Amino acid sequence: MHILIAGGSGSLGTALTATLTAAGLGGTILSRHAVPPPATPGRANPGGTTRVVPWTPNGSSGPWSASCAGIDVVINLAGASIGDGRWSSARKAILASSRQQSTRALASFITHADPRPRLLISASAIGYYGDRADEKLTEDAPAGTGFLADLCRQWEAAACDARSPATRVILVRTGIVLDVNAGALPRMLLAFRLFAGGPFGSGRQYMSWIHRDDWVRLVASLLDTAGL
Repeated sequence: MHILIAGGSGSLGTALTATLTAAGLGGTILSRHAVPPPATPGRANPGGTTRVVPWTPNGSSGPWSASCAGIDVVINLAGASIGDGRWSSARKAILASSRQQSTRALASFITHADPRPRLLISASAIGYYGDRADEKLTEDAPAGTGFLADLCRQWEAAACDARSPATRVILVRTGIVLDVNAGALPRMLLAFRLFAGGPFGSGRQYMSWIHRDDWVRLVASLLDTAGL
């Protein structure tokens, strides 16, 4: 199985790539900061090894797609970090465009590939549902309101452009991913290490979270049960 990971150099992508490589699955990472690999004919990557391909996620497939022939699965983790910087109007525009442009580029790649990848796993978030307090929600619940809900709707719509009889699309809506060494948790702990920590607001807010290792296992399980 040959897997293409967009956003594979981030915290989630790094952990997922390590797990997949250890399992003997070939991986190709798309990165905006990569050194171009030498041109080689044939399939994208042999099993159990990982390489990095540079790309410019501008909404359409580009020269990078020529290095990605023979991909079976695309995993989309690309997009600017939600937790980096204040949510100014400019920052919100970056959060939205980085997800839409990268996802549209992957959908274009999948649509024009021959043969097409059989599966797209595209990250999303429970922000899709908006702030619903203690309402019980399932994946069939309608989208909520607010910036995150709008962002997730547009993000998922771009991913669904890749859906066809040949390609299945799975949207993974998860909460905040926590790990002691990366992501939101080190920033949250900093205040307590400086003896300035305390409850946020009333302390009765909901915060759904998942550990990074469990997130990796979740994605790996999707590969196991996808029938590829």
